[in-house]
Amino acid sequence: MNRYILLTLIALITAMFVLSYLTNNKRIVSYHERLTATKLKTVSQIIETTRMWVSSKGGVYVKVNSCSQPNEYLDIPGRDIVVNDTIMLTLFNPAYVTRQISELLAKEEKDVTIHLTSTKPIRKTNMADEWEQKALKTFTKESDSYFEKTGKDTHIVYRFIYPFFTRKSCLKCHGKDGYREGDLRGGLSISLDGKSQEEIVLSQKLENLSTHVLFYITFVILLIVLSYFLRKSMQNR
Repeated sequence: MNRYILLTLIALITAMFVLSYLTNNKRIVSYHERLTATKLKTVSQIIETTRMWVSSKGGVYVKVNSCSQPNEYLDIPGRDIVVNDTIMLTLFNPAYVTRQISELLAKEEKDVTIHLTSTKPIRKTNMADEWEQKALKTFTKESDSYFEKTGKDTHIVYRFIYPFFTRKSCLKCHGKDGYREGDLRGGLSISLDGKSQEEIVLSQKLENLSTHVLFYITFVILLIVLSYFLRKSMQNR
């Protein structure tokens, strides 16, 4: 095997390994993005199921204490019930239950933020930001979610929003705001700090690189050795 053929084979092997390495890197990133989207969607569906259950009951009454105060944004008759001198109950509607869950989760999971969002919120802090407004505009009645990886390499944030379409049971509280059954009221917005996810992706990329480098060096050495013995064999004829 002459030098030209050897160098050509090495070049082809190099191109194949580079292509394989880049393809695997894309698969790693794509896999983790899909996995993250699935996790966030699962969280949103659990919360939405809880909201549907609360809504189907017309809300749930809980004992008022330091952690469960009356909802100042819920202005309906019978919101508060005095049981006796020491016990008072207050009505939690689906939105307030969601806020309670979100605040509890924020204490337990520092990298996750959950909140209700709308372009016409009752609670001002729920006003949709620029990204949420963009996502809300994409929703139709057939839409089930919107997911996007945002930020820069130094600070990645995975963002997910689950739409809330007005159901008949929602009109008890939201009918006075002009909503009709089927209208898009807003959504459940979830943000996940991507630092831990990116660290996992980087670790797998490095593993991918080391594997490809090891196999590449092995192939090149074998090719050089094979070339050497072929030249020796031809010279001895």
